Amino acid sequence: MDLTPELEHRFATARSEQDNYQPSDGVRRVIKDKTLVMIVAPAAMGKSYVISRAIEANPRFAQTVSFTTRDPRAGDDGNMRTIPRDNEHIGILLDLIESGQVVNYTIFPTTGMMYGTDLSSYPGEVNLMPTLANSAETLRRTGFGECITIGLVAPLDTWQMWFNTRFPELTQEKTARLKEALLSISWLLQDSSVRWLINRDGEIDTVAQELITIAENDVVTHQDTAISYARAIREYIVETLK
Repeated sequence: MDLTPELEHRFATARSEQDNYQPSDGVRRVIKDKTLVMIVAPAAMGKSYVISRAIEANPRFAQTVSFTTRDPRAGDDGNMRTIPRDNEHIGILLDLIESGQVVNYTIFPTTGMMYGTDLSSYPGEVNLMPTLANSAETLRRTGFGECITIGLVAPLDTWQMWFNTRFPELTQEKTARLKEALLSISWLLQDSSVRWLINRDGEIDTVAQELITIAENDVVTHQDTAISYARAIREYIVETLK
């Protein structure tokens, strides 16, 4: 980003203070009546597809719309609002952060791109959010009435097929997505509060209903199998990145 020195300083300050950010009291009064369901998974695991089918199946559910300074991607499917990386728009965004008017934000360590949400991001009673692992802890502290974390996984060969279909060539973007995937899987495996969901090829309606059941009843399903899939994916990524 080509920012003025003042904005560069403010952006650096936002980066250094992101782990301790808290929204204003007014923002917290609104979100205390909402449920947030964070879905953490590697790229190409089918997060957006599962979320969209769950929303179709249950009117209480809605998809969050986050903001980001990164360029749009083909898989965003309406869940990302792009903020131009210019002085005017970044200045407005920093004003909102400094006054506590965003719900959360995070600046991704490998790219310097910012992701976050504001009150307009949560239109439903139960809000489903594809979530980066490094923003999950911050979201848990923001004051939602209930906050559930779901780790979405699939058998290794199934995920490899989906991932390589989306990223057929070995590019910098593919490597970056693998690094993000490793971060997500490693974080999920270290968190005992995670509820696991297995995305099975050709069974999207069943998977969506299982997501709804987890969100409404906070049930535990397929934990051991899902964890074994997550470990296999982690081992594969570690070997691939060597």
